[in-house]
Amino acid sequence: MRYRFSVYYPQRQKYKHNKGKYVHRDIAERKILFRKLRKNEIVHHIDHDCRNNDPDNLCVMKYQDHINLHKIMDRCIKRCLLTGS
Repeated sequence: MRYRFSVYYPQRQKYKHNKGKYVHRDIAERKILFRKLRKNEIVHHIDHDCRNNDPDNLCVMKYQDHINLHKIMDRCIKRCLLTGS
């Protein structure tokens, strides 16, 4: 069973759209990369707030790196909540 803790995943918010495109992806392309995202790239919200589309809060990474990041974060949070440290 996979646990999702509210500390890490506050409330699931829907991403904002702009003419059919996710705003955070559009901002990353225009203000961070200055090119289109590649198929294996995603835009990660550093503070996990999908409403915060400030370029300083966005990080472009490969899809697999993003999966690995969340696995590590899940383990850390689970350990902290279970052990209290």
